[in-house]
Amino acid sequence: MKRFAVAAWTASLCLFPHILPASDTPATPTQTDPRRDATVAAIERSAPSVVNIATKTRGEIVHRRVLDWWRGVIDIPERLKDRRSAGSGVIVDEVGYVLTNVHVILDDDKVADEIWVQLWDDTPPIRARALVGIPGTDVAVLKLEAAPGQKFSPIKMAPDDDLLLGETVIALGNPLGLGSSVTRGILSAKPRRAVSTNDYLDVPDWLQIDAPINPGNSGGPLINLKGDMIGLNVAMSSQGQSIGFAIPVSQVSAAVSECFTPEAMNQLWLGLRFKPSNEREFTVSAVHPDSPADEAGIRPGDVLTRINGAEPKDRYDAYAMMAANDKKVDLTFLRSGKSSKVTVSYKSLADLIAAKTGLGVREIDPRLADQLSVPVGAGLFVASVEKDSSAAKVGIRPGMILGSLRIPRAGRQPLKTPNFLAAASALWNGRPGDAFLVTTYVRLRDWETQQFLLELK
Repeated sequence: MKRFAVAAWTASLCLFPHILPASDTPATPTQTDPRRDATVAAIERSAPSVVNIATKTRGEIVHRRVLDWWRGVIDIPERLKDRRSAGSGVIVDEVGYVLTNVHVILDDDKVADEIWVQLWDDTPPIRARALVGIPGTDVAVLKLEAAPGQKFSPIKMAPDDDLLLGETVIALGNPLGLGSSVTRGILSAKPRRAVSTNDYLDVPDWLQIDAPINPGNSGGPLINLKGDMIGLNVAMSSQGQSIGFAIPVSQVSAAVSECFTPEAMNQLWLGLRFKPSNEREFTVSAVHPDSPADEAGIRPGDVLTRINGAEPKDRYDAYAMMAANDKKVDLTFLRSGKSSKVTVSYKSLADLIAAKTGLGVREIDPRLADQLSVPVGAGLFVASVEKDSSAAKVGIRPGMILGSLRIPRAGRQPLKTPNFLAAASALWNGRPGDAFLVTTYVRLRDWETQQFLLELK
């Protein structure tokens, strides 16, 4: 089995305060300077959108047992050294949204304590915060903590299927933490199912390229000779030569559609999804059963035209407008040529989980993790169990930690549930009577695993 080294490390986003968004005209060589060919023109067009990311994770406090002559065996607390890493990212919206890989911003399965981003023009680094990441896609979204009104230069994404086998491609990023760098090659294969032992890189149908990429390139864009982004650099082969991989822009676009939702951004259940698109269109592709959107009468195929009375200029603007109020949102749709307006009231993801399972759960924050002596994000702490619910009948009780969920008949790997979003995403399409195999951790002499078959309410 081939083994793949992750071309990654965490990131801090760089800002381009005075650079205007790139035009939509293809990059072309000039007639006056023979050196400024299509490759150079494509790099000049896309480079302002590329950032270097640096992360820092505070060292953990460990207790060492030592023998003291007067006091016997005692514990001495000691803080380990801070861990630092580097990676790449790409700006996709002028207000400062940045895409990178999930594995770039993680350290031991938790988000790095500090994320800093430096723009391609070497202006001072800007602090960034991780908004959301989906391990199954290895796409994460960061937001630059920029000055009010500050604008950035977003990259232009290519259409989903605009790929030519053998065409020239350019990888931009921050290899080995050395700083901004470009390499060139060709598109070697599409799609390529890479073999990986890393859960975060379990992504099929990558693009294979021969442009050299190295650790630190992860999260940077792969562009064509138009300067348009066709993929997100993700990994390289540790055994082969000139074998690198990128997540195709179609998968990046689909992941962005999942990242920029009220559920992912604000832990609010709306229950609708739009078709992934890099264009200015908002067609509903799916509606969760019994969700606020379903109860409001929204159906697949409806076309969103206005949010709270205003027309969104792009999908990032649409997501921001939907997240502006944590109680409700007014949506205007076209259906069969007729316009209709509905008001949708949000529900919290915690309420969704309680309604489906009868479990009142809490995310494990640092304070609760210390009390339980478990890692942050170990699962969802069961704070209450509804009387006479299926959960109560099978033996789930307060004090347990919800670790994973899966539908037995589906034969899929368990879905880890370290937060509300992961648990809710496993449940929101479930119907009453659907059976889920629930793995919990219970404190006996130590934390031990138990499994229960839970029927949804």
